[in-house]
Amino acid sequence: MNDSQIIAADFTRQPRTAIATNKDRSRLFLFVGDGRQPRYSNGFTRADVGNILRALGATDGMLCDEGGSSCMFLQSTDSIVNTPSDNQGRERPTYTHFGITLN
Repeated sequence: MNDSQIIAADFTRQPRTAIATNKDRSRLFLFVGDGRQPRYSNGFTRADVGNILRALGATDGMLCDEGGSSCMFLQSTDSIVNTPSDNQGRERPTYTHFGITLN
């Protein structure tokens, strides 16, 4: 990527997935934001995600995905709790995921 492509990428609105913690690591934040779905969700810029997580108290974080595989499944509802932009709103087969278990 050249410099102009990197700068342009910082302002594009996309589906996003991010993970973050607060300063003392007592809280874990998981962010999944839908996008690329007219009349439903335009998506988020990288700065949008950072600002949202910061407002919630996050201090350290990482963007994980910027596309149609952004998806969150909760065992408590036994369902996907967002609307992915690919595959008619259904989960897309992908090789990366976070699995979190609370004891």
